[in-house]
Amino acid sequence: MKPFHGWAMLDSGASSCFIHKKLVSEFQIPVTKKKSPRLLKVIDGREISSGMVDTECTFILKLGSHQEEIVCNVAEIGKHDIVLGMSWLKKHNPTIDWPNKSIQFNSTFCSQNCIAVNNVILGNVGGHNHQQDASEDLSGTEVYEPLGEAPPETEDISGLENHIKD
Repeated sequence: MKPFHGWAMLDSGASSCFIHKKLVSEFQIPVTKKKSPRLLKVIDGREISSGMVDTECTFILKLGSHQEEIVCNVAEIGKHDIVLGMSWLKKHNPTIDWPNKSIQFNSTFCSQNCIAVNNVILGNVGGHNHQQDASEDLSGTEVYEPLGEAPPETEDISGLENHIKD
């Protein structure tokens, strides 16, 4: 399987992890049939229009130096590429700084399984590096530059890497 890029949404309202069918098809990600297909319901209780969730796929997810093998249900999930739900959030228990739009993987699970060093990933905060004013000692912490604005809502994610500010 060739590497691919996409946008992941953290969703505490989702029970598990999902990947969009289009992404799976476009990048020819191998899928397997689920032992127990399930109906997926959206927030208002309606079933998704694409029907039963009957396939899943396994791939390597990289967020900065955070890396893991992840299993995602394959479904039509609107305009999102990947949804990381409560199963993922509980397992990794990231520290999220909402005002600065950053996430830090400093849980015991992540330090033992997913990363070599503690790290902070900044997302969609524009060009200002919010870490430059931090008074805490960040030695041994891998800090990533902020991403630019999210790309326009389109079905095409090619060229996504061009939205990252240098």
